Amino acid sequence: MTSRVAPSRSPRAANRHPEPRRVLLTGLLSLIAAGCGGVENYPQTAMEPKSDYALAIDSLQWLTIYLGVGVGIITFAILGYIVLRFRHKPGDTTVPEQIHGNTRLELAWTLAPAVLIAIIAVPT
Repeated sequence: MTSRVAPSRSPRAANRHPEPRRVLLTGLLSLIAAGCGGVENYPQTAMEPKSDYALAIDSLQWLTIYLGVGVGIITFAILGYIVLRFRHKPGDTTVPEQIHGNTRLELAWTLAPAVLIAIIAVPT
């Protein structure tokens, strides 16, 4: 009776992560290729949209950026308030009041993202 041995796989086949040198070389070549458009004849920039479609995309991009920054600022402000207001105080062994089923809060954090998505979806 002979036993069959599974074919050995090379260690390189098991490792699916690219080598750092290969990633660096690919990134460098991508940057070099990005500059091959020629500035005088074919300016390729996202900062100066020329066509009507490019202007529409640019305004939608800025709307999304402003909304994202606004949500981030509000989120971090609320988080900072919560961290400072409700931090543990030395010697305090009481259990905080537990609040369950705050309907207003649940509606707020459900409707706010829906409204923001609608603001982005309608122009899109």
